[in-house]
Amino acid sequence: MGEERKGHPRNRPRDSQPPVMEREPRSEEPAYGTPPAAGRGRRLPRVLALVILVAFALIVARQEIPAVADWWARAFTPAEWGVRQTCRQAARADLRDRRYVRLLRAGKLHHTQDGPYVTRMTFSVLGEDGGRETVAYQCYLDNNGQVFRLERGSE
Repeated sequence: MGEERKGHPRNRPRDSQPPVMEREPRSEEPAYGTPPAAGRGRRLPRVLALVILVAFALIVARQEIPAVADWWARAFTPAEWGVRQTCRQAARADLRDRRYVRLLRAGKLHHTQDGPYVTRMTFSVLGEDGGRETVAYQCYLDNNGQVFRLERGSE
């Protein structure tokens, strides 16, 4: 019994505790929660899905709601919006004796060397007999943006 080993249970005082292995510090996350890295990976598909949904809704709204189409044109194609707005104002001036004028279709914009023109611009108006009447216009502008000719027809 000549050799005494350091840390051997017989050489320790009786009131001391056995050596304890140190534990890693606990994270603030509960044991049932997801690790932080996994949570970040799930956010991207959710945000991407939301962006796709909003884009799809905006495309449909632009095609079906005239106010959204007007906002879109004003924000992203202001030159074309100005041409259509000039033609709308000329057509509304022509319909000045009518009440309850409503734009049904903004029409199709075409460009030529002499200036732009809008075809199939359609309005709904209250007719003489109280019924709904549909009126279509073609509007031609010169290169300066002034109304050159406004043709009225019925649809």
